[in-house]
Amino acid sequence: MLRVRQAIRCKWLRPFGLAALAFTVASFCVLPRAVAQRALAFEHEREMYVSSWHHLPVWSGRLLLRLEDNLTSGPLVDAVDRDLNHDAISFEIPGANLINIRGLGGGADGSILVGGNAFSGDSRRAGFIALISPDRKRRTLIQTEPFRPEGVALAADGTIWAVGLVFDGKEGRQNTHNVIQRYDASGKMLSSMQVPKAKAFPNDPLIADANSDLMASKDRVGWLTNGCEYVESSLDGTILARFDGPAEDVLDLRGVALSDANDVLVAKAIGDRTVFLTLDRAARSWVPVPMRGRDRPGAQARVFGFDGTTLVVEKERGILSRFKLAVGPGL
Repeated sequence: MLRVRQAIRCKWLRPFGLAALAFTVASFCVLPRAVAQRALAFEHEREMYVSSWHHLPVWSGRLLLRLEDNLTSGPLVDAVDRDLNHDAISFEIPGANLINIRGLGGGADGSILVGGNAFSGDSRRAGFIALISPDRKRRTLIQTEPFRPEGVALAADGTIWAVGLVFDGKEGRQNTHNVIQRYDASGKMLSSMQVPKAKAFPNDPLIADANSDLMASKDRVGWLTNGCEYVESSLDGTILARFDGPAEDVLDLRGVALSDANDVLVAKAIGDRTVFLTLDRAARSWVPVPMRGRDRPGAQARVFGFDGTTLVVEKERGILSRFKLAVGPGL
């Protein structure tokens, strides 16, 4: 396994003493753009065998992204491509004694996003997002404090998206949660918006961003809250539509994915089996995806993401199945 130790091009100047970034709260929602609804069918393509992991991976862009040694001074981000080539990156930030990576994302060009929090030796904390270039030689480090990312995604137009909270600067009792921020590739903030009344875990109804999922297609970005609400936005940050999910919270799900063709698919555990469901936007419902024979998901199956329009599923521990998308008759 190749280990790449990276030099950070931009300087981490006064990382824990920056003035708070201003953010704009918006609560508008417009009618969604039309998305042709299709009945989904998949054909088994091939299987991939990868080593086991401690943290659940995600397939984002064209890479399987895995995290090891989190909550250390140098977590390891492992990127695995379609041909099982590994690119292991020791992720470090000067001045940070401990790094807590909260989200990983990838782009179609092979670039990698890392989002989370960094802690100094005297326990001061700051949010960050890092954009790592496809050749792994450049890294753009964005200081986001007081915003602290919980999930990140790289949109098709090159903008960087993150969902998380804005720290209140004191004890954290008045934090602003469920905030989506957008940045350009240089790290300049483009917009900041709190999603109003985002559905959250029943036991903490104001915090929908923790352990949520942020995903991108060719023309939109999707956010599945931890209360299992699916929110779609256009690339300019405008909310297009909001849908109730197929469960009460994401603990009932075994992964979610958004394809380049805007198909949204989740895996849901039902008893001793797993079923795949896809969003029918017109009917505002979740429709079963037929998987037959050897392709039928077992009790431990988990969706990791889409590679374009190819679904990537964990069949068993260390075994990934890839399924090509085949379009059936319209719903």
